[in-house]
Amino acid sequence: MQAPYRLLYLLHTSRIGSPLGRYASEELSGIAVEQLFDRFGAFFEGDARHDVWLHSPRSQGTVVLDRYDMLYAYGDLQAFGEALSRLGLSEVAAFAGPQVPRPHALHYYLEWDETEQDVLGALPWHRTALRPEDVQHWSGPQTS
Repeated sequence: MQAPYRLLYLLHTSRIGSPLGRYASEELSGIAVEQLFDRFGAFFEGDARHDVWLHSPRSQGTVVLDRYDMLYAYGDLQAFGEALSRLGLSEVAAFAGPQVPRPHALHYYLEWDETEQDVLGALPWHRTALRPEDVQHWSGPQTS
């Protein structure tokens, strides 16, 4: 995918009462995206309170990391497949659909609460409301 990029941070669960929503970035350079993923990548991968979408308007490609740690690619699927193979990842055919293990659990870890705030403060996000089906409900204690 080619720069510039747009990032969508979909916060569907908050342990700390952050406003849920679709947090959309302005256009970002490749370096800015790399810095964000260096800083927050472990959080994006290690906690299920969000989905992260990276879109390239120029390439018309999108990569999504969802709350189940599944990676979706839209656009030039051959190029995505080759890139994933180079990284040692495997591809699931679209027609088969991804399979979420049943039963499964989504984890919202206390140690990532401060990082949630850091992500929301990292960019001048444009927040819009979630659709009702996007909301996950945290039933644990709220912290301040």
